Amino acid sequence: MAHRVVVVATPDTHKTYTQVGTIIHPTFNNNDYPFPGLFIKNPTEHVIKLNPADQKSRHVTKCGSFALRKVMISSAYYSRYVSKNEVKHLLYEIQCEKNAVLGLAVEICKHFPLFNRKDGAQENINKSECHIHFSSVSLNEGEINDLNAMIDGIRCAQRLRDTPAEEMNTKDLAQEAIEIGLKSENMSVEIVKGEQLKARGFGGIYAVAKGADRDGYMVRLTIEGSDPNASPCAIVAKGIVYDCGGLGLKPVGGMFGMKGDMGGAASLAGACLTLAKMNVKPKSAMHFIFCIAENAIGPNAMRNDDIILQKSGKTVEVSHTDAEGRIVMGDGVAYATFDLGVKTIWNIATLTGAGRRDNGNYHGCLVTNDEELEKMIFKAGLYTGDMVHPMIYAPECHFHQYNSIVADFQNSVPVQDNAATSCGAYFVQAHMKGQFDFDGKWAHLDYSGCATFKELGKQRSTGYLCALIVASFAKLAGYETNFDFTDF
Repeated sequence: MAHRVVVVATPDTHKTYTQVGTIIHPTFNNNDYPFPGLFIKNPTEHVIKLNPADQKSRHVTKCGSFALRKVMISSAYYSRYVSKNEVKHLLYEIQCEKNAVLGLAVEICKHFPLFNRKDGAQENINKSECHIHFSSVSLNEGEINDLNAMIDGIRCAQRLRDTPAEEMNTKDLAQEAIEIGLKSENMSVEIVKGEQLKARGFGGIYAVAKGADRDGYMVRLTIEGSDPNASPCAIVAKGIVYDCGGLGLKPVGGMFGMKGDMGGAASLAGACLTLAKMNVKPKSAMHFIFCIAENAIGPNAMRNDDIILQKSGKTVEVSHTDAEGRIVMGDGVAYATFDLGVKTIWNIATLTGAGRRDNGNYHGCLVTNDEELEKMIFKAGLYTGDMVHPMIYAPECHFHQYNSIVADFQNSVPVQDNAATSCGAYFVQAHMKGQFDFDGKWAHLDYSGCATFKELGKQRSTGYLCALIVASFAKLAGYETNFDFTDF
C-alpha cells in the first residue's frame, strides 16, 4: 500500500501517532488544542500558528498555504519532522475557516512525496500514513472524498515529475496518462505515436522527438459533455521527459533538473486523476492533450535551420533547438482548435526561465486573450494556493521578433529582455485557429519557477497547478462537485 495522505472525518482513536501537530490559521481564534489525548501514546507534539504577515499582500493567498510552506520547508521543522527517512504515522489537526480547507490540505500533502530512491526510503514511504483533520469545520463524506481525490492527483503529479527519465521515458509517461483514462468511468483515450505523428500532421512533436531513441506521443483523454450546445474545452500540456537542449546543448548546470520538463503533463495527469476519481459530468466536453517527447541528441535530431511543418499548417524555422516545448504545444493547440472545435483552451508548461525571472518562485505566469478569464484564474489561484499573476498580452508589440525570411516564423526570439515570457505564449497561440484573432478564450500558464521547491533544489515537485485546474474548470466546463472548489 502506497503512503497515504488523507483528510479524515475524525482521528483514529485506536492508532498510535508518532507525530501530532496542530496548525492554527491566523483567522481562527481558538488556540486550544481540542483533543483529550487519550488515544495518542507519547507522540511528538507541536503547534504551528501561521503568521498573518505571510498572507497579507493582495497577491498572496489568504488560505494560508504560503505561510504553511514557510514552516514546512524551514530547516528545523523540515529536518525534524518532514525529511526523515523513516516510517511516519502523522496527524495534523487544523483549526481554520472552511474557505482555507482546500489550500491547507493541498499544501500539507505536497510535503510527503511518493518518490525516493534512498536506501530503504520506498519501503518506509509505503508503510507511512498522514491524516489531516479539520477540527473546526464540518465536512461531509462527499466533501472529504473530493479533497482526497485532489490530494491523490497532486501526489501523482509530484511522483511523475520527481521520477527521472530513465524510469519515466516517453512511453512510461504516455502510459501513465492512458491508464488514468482507461480506468476512469467517464474518459475515452486517443493515442498517436512515432511515425503516426508525422502521418497525422503532428510535425512539431515528431520533429522534437525524432532525435531520441523513444517515440513521441500525442495522448488525448476526453470527458464527453452533457450539453450538446456547450462549446468544448481543452488543456494542452508540454511533456518533455528530458530536455538537454538538443543540438543547442544546455550547459551542465542548466541540464540538472530537466527530468521535470514534463511538469505540464504531470500536472495535467494529476488533475485528470482527480476528475476521474470524482467522476465529474461536465456540461462542456473536456479534452486533455499530452504532447510527449524527449529533446535529445542523436543522428536524427532536430537542427537549427531546419524548417518544420506543424499541425496548424504553419512552417517554423528552428532558430534554437532548446525552445522545443512551444513547438510540441503548438501541435496540441492546433489539434484542439482546428479538429476538435475547442473554444476555451489552456496550454500549460514549465516553459521559460524568463517566467521565473518575471514572477519568481511562487507565482506562475499567466498570459491570456480574455480579461474575465484572467481575473477568474487569478482568483482561483489565491483560493487554491496555486498562485498566478498576469503577464502582458500585446502580440502586436512583440510577435514580430519571431520573423523569419524563409518560414512563417522562427521558434525563438533573439533577445530575452523584451517580454520573453509573453513571447513564449504568443508562439503557441500563433498555431491556433484564427491565431491572435481566435474567437474563444485562451490562457497560457508558464510555471517553471513554482513547479519545484526551490529551497530543496530542483529535485522535488510541488504538484503545482492541479488544484487550480480542477477549481477553474468546474466553472469553465460546468461540473458539480461535493466540495466547493469554486468558492472564489
